[in-house]
Amino acid sequence: MSLESVFKLSLVMNMIDNLSGPMAGIASKVGANVSKLDGMGQTLGGIAKAGTAMQAAGTQITGAVLAPVEATFETRRALGELASLGVTDLDALESAARSFSDQWSGTTKADFISAAYDIKSGISSLSDEGVAKFTGLAALTAKATKATAAEMTSLFAAGYGIYKNYYDDLSDIQFGEMFSAGIAESV
Repeated sequence: MSLESVFKLSLVMNMIDNLSGPMAGIASKVGANVSKLDGMGQTLGGIAKAGTAMQAAGTQITGAVLAPVEATFETRRALGELASLGVTDLDALESAARSFSDQWSGTTKADFISAAYDIKSGISSLSDEGVAKFTGLAALTAKATKATAAEMTSLFAAGYGIYKNYYDDLSDIQFGEMFSAGIAESV
């Protein structure tokens, strides 16, 4: 080997020796920074999961708090619709709705009052008290037949229009009781 080759080799070796120390420090700092970034990523992932859980809990709490308010609005809307048909004793109807919904699960006050609207629409001759009683019969028949109050009140109103003339000797409520018993018996 020539002297020039030995010089070049020693120059390269010296350069490698001089750079390997700083490069090792840089590599360890880069490795530490990558580890820190991984740790921050895991922390942020945990925060995101906690945030999602908190959002879900907040949504449930908000829903639970707002449910009675929404139910009140639905009831008021249904009472307003019923008043548009000329029903004046809304308190009696709301009381009948509350009594029914307290006794029979699955039918809300608003559902009952909306059903009363269907009854009054189909049988305009009913008194306010008659609307409440007839709706109660229809809703109870719905429970007995696994129908909805809306379906049954529609059937009651149609049945009244078709068959009531055949039973002129019965009052509206007596007709409703007979109609309810006939449907329950057939089911």
